[in-house]
Amino acid sequence: MALPSCRRCRSFITGTAFVITICVFLYAYSESSGQGEVNSIHHRVSLKQSSATDGAPDKSENIISRKMTAIHLIEDPENLKNVNSTKLEPENLIFYNKVGKCGSRTMVYLLRELARRNKFHATGDNMEPKMQRILPENEQKEIVERVSSLPQPATFYRHINFIDFERFGFENPTYINIVRRPLSRQVSYYYFRRFGDGKNSTKHFTRDTKYETFDDCVLRDRPECSTNNTFIIAQYFCGQHPLCRVPSRWAVERAKENVIKYYYFVGLTEEYDDTLKLLQLMLPRFFEGAFEMYKRGDSTRNTTSVLKRTPSPRVVAIMNERLALENEFYDFIRERFYQLKVKYNLTTTHK
Repeated sequence: MALPSCRRCRSFITGTAFVITICVFLYAYSESSGQGEVNSIHHRVSLKQSSATDGAPDKSENIISRKMTAIHLIEDPENLKNVNSTKLEPENLIFYNKVGKCGSRTMVYLLRELARRNKFHATGDNMEPKMQRILPENEQKEIVERVSSLPQPATFYRHINFIDFERFGFENPTYINIVRRPLSRQVSYYYFRRFGDGKNSTKHFTRDTKYETFDDCVLRDRPECSTNNTFIIAQYFCGQHPLCRVPSRWAVERAKENVIKYYYFVGLTEEYDDTLKLLQLMLPRFFEGAFEMYKRGDSTRNTTSVLKRTPSPRVVAIMNERLALENEFYDFIRERFYQLKVKYNLTTTHK
């Protein structure tokens, strides 16, 4: 009788072992499949981020990726150490290659006043409407030599695309700039060209084109408001290469790379108060007292475009599509700006 009982035991043990083996296999398979899906997602995101083509990325993944990047950068103290350019210490030569209609006239006024207060030289190029932002090699070299020979400490300002001084055998200055929401900048520039700030001459417009609203310009697809005229801000940071004029993935990525590598600070027009507070903290040799001077109001007189009208929701939607690359670059600058506010303990509400 012992033999049959032993056979039943062996059958029970064999069956139990088989069931356990199946369970382990299914568990391991589900784990590997889940990890494979995660790896696949990371691979797709990596391809999106590393792509050098001009194809438009998927918007939902792009938004999620940017938000996750911003959170990671703010939470990681190591990233906060390098949120401004790779220079560890600013030099005594500041180059402000000012973007138009981003509060640049206010900043130039402040620099001139601060130069007297803080004992440094402030100089720049006048007659700027006749000046080009992308220059031939020999003119780039002239700018480099002129700026490098300024008696220091000094600031130099001009509407001009980034120039790499090292290409000409000189040390790069400390680059700074200020940017603005692309659509807001474009609308302001559109009306400024027509009406200025109440004192500028605008003789080059006919009556019909002068009083045409921004909405009409967009809906009638005028060249002034077309896609070809919507890639402005990133150009200033992309540099002197002719392709920097062309809206493309290459130009935006090059602009971002230059910001990371060469720009000590880039502020926001929408947060001018905190822009000046950060400049006071980061470059006190030049900007000590800037915020108080700005709040007195002298620097903001007669710098606002007049007769400006807010675009309709339809035109906002159209323009945001045309400004997709500019908006992406602005978001990149904005994230870095908020990281600086965290680094320097400036409380903020994201706008």
